[in-house]
Amino acid sequence: VYYQRVLRNLHDIDEDYATGKLSEAEYIPEREAWVQRGIQTLKALDELNEEHLIAPEEADDAAIDEIIEQVLHKG
Repeated sequence: VYYQRVLRNLHDIDEDYATGKLSEAEYIPEREAWVQRGIQTLKALDELNEEHLIAPEEADDAAIDEIIEQVLHKG
């Protein structure tokens, strides 16, 4: 769910830029920040998978998001 939020925000930012709601000066740093969040999220998911900290069939989306937040903030 966390990664889906990142993708939604990237889509929204791209759309806002395309329609003129965001200037290039606003768009570039905002988009880069969300791209970095996406990268961090994917790395956190990889780490969780490698460490077997979660089993998808045993955890709901909220629990997985909470674990991702913990991994992101420890690094």
